[in-house]
Formats: sequence, structure tokens, C-alpha cells
Amino acid sequence: MPSSAVSNIAAAAATATTAIATTTTATATTTATTTAAAAAATATAAAAAAFIQQQQQQQQQQQQQHQQQQQQQQHQQQQQQQQQQQQQQAMKDPVYLFPYLISINKI
Repeated sequence: MPSSAVSNIAAAAATATTAIATTTTATATTTATTTAAAAAATATAAAAAAFIQQQQQQQQQQQQQHQQQQQQQQHQQQQQQQQQQQQQQAMKDPVYLFPYLISINKI
């Protein structure tokens, strides 16, 4: 075999080896990029889930506070109504009216 043919075969083998190495490197880079993208997507999804959960918890807390405030207002209104009823009832009581009746009799 002529030496030029051997040289050509050796050059072709070297080129093929370089091409295989380049392809392997590109595949590894693609795999690393894909893995990084998947990790970023997972982290983003986790952050979004945590944010949504936090928002829901805050909303629940606000609703609970609102309910508590309403209950307190209702309780206060009930107390006021009871006091008013007691005062109105007391004004009808003869013991309450007795001093007034005495003062009328003195006139």
C-alpha cells in the first residue's frame, strides 16, 4: 500500500476520532443543559407551590380574624341590648319609681 494511502487512512481515522470526541462532548453538554433546565423548572415549581401555600394561609388567617371580629361585634351588640333591656325593665320597677312618686305626693 502506498504511503500516501496510509497517511490518508490515518488522517481519516484522526478526523473520525475528533468527530466522535466532539459529538460526545456535545452530548454531554446537552445532557448537562437539560439536567440544569429540569432542576430550574423543579425549583420554580417548588417556589410557586410555596408561594401559593403562603397566600392561602394568609387568606385563611384573614378570614379567621374577620370572623372573630364579627363574633366580637355580635357579642358586644348582644351585651348592649341586654343592658338596654335591663335598664328599660328597671325603669318600670316600682322600686325605681318610688322616689319619683314620693316627690309628686309632696307637691
